[in-house]
Amino acid sequence: MNQELKELERRIENREVSISEAHEINKKFHRIYYSKWNPRDSGQKERTENWTISKNLFLKLANKIWSEFKEKYPSKTSYAYSPRENVNSGGCSHIVMKEEASFGRRKREAHDPLCKKRKHFWMLSDVSDSEPTCIVCLRVAEDILKKSTLTK
Repeated sequence: MNQELKELERRIENREVSISEAHEINKKFHRIYYSKWNPRDSGQKERTENWTISKNLFLKLANKIWSEFKEKYPSKTSYAYSPRENVNSGGCSHIVMKEEASFGRRKREAHDPLCKKRKHFWMLSDVSDSEPTCIVCLRVAEDILKKSTLTK
């Protein structure tokens, strides 16, 4: 495992890294993986492993944030479909409030995702058993959790 990934893993365990920073590191390893793609290259296996590890570390942090958030606030996940859903669609699972909530200046009605109001989505479908994959929802949830611990 790459030294940078070992450091990221340690920082995730201690909650010293933000979801944005983990996302940027994952994107970096993703770019390295695809920019040098060659199945006959001896370094391809290492690049594949590094990208897989960075992706799993990012998801581990996202799951930590999600589990903390849903313990404190009544919420669920919903999948956002696009009007022309296909393999390349960028739909993802959003954190949706079950009831009206106010977090400082940010106000959400019941059934609104954290990233933007429900009216801005073509269709949201409940998928309660999934983990959120919307990076904006995760950033907002992380921010809300940080502010709630500061005010206590």
